[in-house]
Amino acid sequence: MPNVARGLLNGPAKGSRVAEYMAAHVVRLERIKRLQADGHPILEIGRILSGPSAKKSAMEPPTA
Repeated sequence: MPNVARGLLNGPAKGSRVAEYMAAHVVRLERIKRLQADGHPILEIGRILSGPSAKKSAMEPPTA
């Protein structure tokens, strides 16, 4: 997965033979996709996701 390789998304939890993505992965991936759709380059998305409030906001759904 390219976003994992770029450090934007943590890898899946590894079980026996199956990789499991949790709800937090889906939320963060959706945020990455929204930021890309808004025209943000990958490097900027990385900075946005690692900013001061990133730990809280990157894994929570947006409040619209």
